[in-house]
Amino acid sequence: MIEAGVAIRDITPKGTVWMDGYGARDRPSEGVYAPLTARALALRTGETTAAIVVADILNLDRTQEALLRESICTATGLDPEAVILCATHTHCGARVADLMTPGDPDPAYLTHLWGAMRDAVAEALDRLQPAKLTFSRARSCMGINRRLPDGEGGVRFHPNPEGVIDRDLDTFWLTTPDGAPLASVTTYGCHPTSRSGYLLGPDYPGFLRAGIEREWGGTALFLTGCAGNIRPAFLDANGRFRSAEVAEVEAAGEAMAAEALAGRAGTVALDAPSLRVTLGTASLPIAEAPQRERLEALAAGDDPAAAKWARRILEKLAEGPLPERTPFTIQTLRLDARHAFVFLAGEVVTEIGLRIKQTYPYQAITPVAYSNGLVGYVPSRSIHPQGGYEVLGSYRFYYQPAPFTPDVEDVILAEVKRQMEFEC
Repeated sequence: MIEAGVAIRDITPKGTVWMDGYGARDRPSEGVYAPLTARALALRTGETTAAIVVADILNLDRTQEALLRESICTATGLDPEAVILCATHTHCGARVADLMTPGDPDPAYLTHLWGAMRDAVAEALDRLQPAKLTFSRARSCMGINRRLPDGEGGVRFHPNPEGVIDRDLDTFWLTTPDGAPLASVTTYGCHPTSRSGYLLGPDYPGFLRAGIEREWGGTALFLTGCAGNIRPAFLDANGRFRSAEVAEVEAAGEAMAAEALAGRAGTVALDAPSLRVTLGTASLPIAEAPQRERLEALAAGDDPAAAKWARRILEKLAEGPLPERTPFTIQTLRLDARHAFVFLAGEVVTEIGLRIKQTYPYQAITPVAYSNGLVGYVPSRSIHPQGGYEVLGSYRFYYQPAPFTPDVEDVILAEVKRQMEFEC
């Protein structure tokens, strides 16, 4: 028997705030197109409890991960490994993490956000009740690969209809023993970058949740899969990416909700759910950092972004040698012998998520990215030779001293394998 409890907290800023997601924003928010929420799901079988809390924010950084996990554990009595922290990765949320983007987080908002996520977990635990659990895997046409080969061995940041993409739309459905809807957890790998601009909102995940709640009931959660190189296919007349109107984002989210609901025709019951949650750290190798002279030149140069990054790396260098590896949190949540989540602390590309699934073809594995404290984009070995934003252009936004090496994929897979095969 599994028990489940769910709770929601509003995290919409009350006033204007700087926003996360785009480096070109030059002023704070100017309104709200849809509310932002934090949602928690608590699960229990026997002596094992786990809690997933997901917020409509871009991400948490590693320092915030540690502090928030400790706060939740202190308030609830949960073990650290039982707490799973996720972000939907909306690019229209409030500034939260330590990233190289304009503006600073609002301390009052951060206090509200941490409290909301903590309280949602506590309430979900208080509301635990017997439940039935089923799983469905549908397909979604949302999203397109954003790495287009340039014919010269590299890539352009441009829609690529032939590019790799994981179209699995996974949903776990929780009902009361008599069949009343209780909660759902849907996962799909597509960047929530439908809109830019200065209006706060949850992007397509918010409208997907609303569609499921209206048509089926219960409380809907959304977890973003391995979407590092996948984004919504809102294109202009020249076939380039564009910012969508709110009505278009709503229609896309509603269409995904309909796809998930149609998938219920093929649901599989988890007749003997038995939770097992693990927490570990992979140590991801990074390339050699620039020498001090190069960093000093960038810090004094005319490129504001490069100068800001170089100054931060010089500050780290003053504290000691720059790291050669980056800690990367990985969690697994087994629901029964065949169904499991794998939570990854980065903007993981779709190829790595697919490889995790292919490693366990006899199981329904659901990879989730944007979890715990994000460390940056995580490219696969297959795309590394092409370079491009995910490989060579993004690491500075996370104040990382150098790009990841091609070996990071194998390091991640090894830690996933260790946790998946670990027996308590």
